[in-house]
Amino acid sequence: MFIAGNWKMNTDVRSAVVLAASICEHVGPGTRTQVAVCPPYISLDVVGRAIRSSASPVKLGAQDMHFEDDGAFTG
Repeated sequence: MFIAGNWKMNTDVRSAVVLAASICEHVGPGTRTQVAVCPPYISLDVVGRAIRSSASPVKLGAQDMHFEDDGAFTG
């Protein structure tokens, strides 16, 4: 099983790190489910560092872009 959370634009940098740390605390190394978080672009670096500094198997993903000016087009 694979679970990924696409955060859209719903966090700032500080809250993204807090959320990532909380997820890492709850996804231990023995889990059978693969978990990934996909924060906004502005938080990729700090969330990646937060994930790497934990012993959690949580992975980092990124959102894609779309040519439209607005809408729910990130994936």
